[in-house]
Amino acid sequence: MQRTQKGFTLIEGLIALMVSVIGIVALLGLFPRAVANVDTAENITVANELLRQTLDRLTTPSPDINQALLNGSITGGFEPIRANGPDNIPNTADDGAEVGGLYGDFQRRITTLIFPATPSYARRVMIVVTIQWKSAHSTTGFDRRISMGTYALPQI
Repeated sequence: MQRTQKGFTLIEGLIALMVSVIGIVALLGLFPRAVANVDTAENITVANELLRQTLDRLTTPSPDINQALLNGSITGGFEPIRANGPDNIPNTADDGAEVGGLYGDFQRRITTLIFPATPSYARRVMIVVTIQWKSAHSTTGFDRRISMGTYALPQI
């Protein structure tokens, strides 16, 4: 009578274990990159929301906003994101304290260019808002930027 043994040898088991460990270690190496990608996506989303909010506010018809667009009082260099003051216009002297939390690492710049009225077009203002922020691994400060622009037709 002859017996047949079924199953794996010790060597086969160790080889299978080694292949599994190599695969798991390779997958673990992907997690830091995935976390960095999530952080980048979150910052881009926040920057886009800040752009949208600022442009929405600056293109809302209002005599105060029209005047600010035409006299350039809202333009300048990059500034921390601040709560709008009583006039509810971004980047003016009456703005409140810096908005911390989610917006703490972001800065905003508003640029305007006035086009005079012509026979074909009414006077219009090109508004460009740029948001900059520090990436998670930045050693040089603000290293990411995103801009968006639109036109406004101020009526004064």
